[in-house]
Amino acid sequence: MNWRKEEHTTRESENELEKMNWRKEEHTTKRICSENELEKRKAYDERIREVEHGSFSPLVFSTAGGMGATANVVYTRIASLIAEKHGKPYSKTINWLRCRLSFSLLRSAIICL
Repeated sequence: MNWRKEEHTTRESENELEKMNWRKEEHTTKRICSENELEKRKAYDERIREVEHGSFSPLVFSTAGGMGATANVVYTRIASLIAEKHGKPYSKTINWLRCRLSFSLLRSAIICL
């Protein structure tokens, strides 16, 4: 009786390991960010449009400093507006903005530890 129970538990464990197996092509940073953006959009978009009469752009970042597609568009737009306002080159402005983002994410990661 115990042998069958252990065999069943072993099979369950193997199935769980197969489910958790992260294949590189399935779990790229781009795909994970897209999934997280979609999840945030499902959670907040309707409420923000209906209740607050606004628009919602989910900003998704990785702990290593990567960003989702929507966050990249938002950062590009902010950098172009700042560069135009201050009369600075766009390349230096986006570099400065991304540097500030990296340090902010690093600070947040350290606080979490």
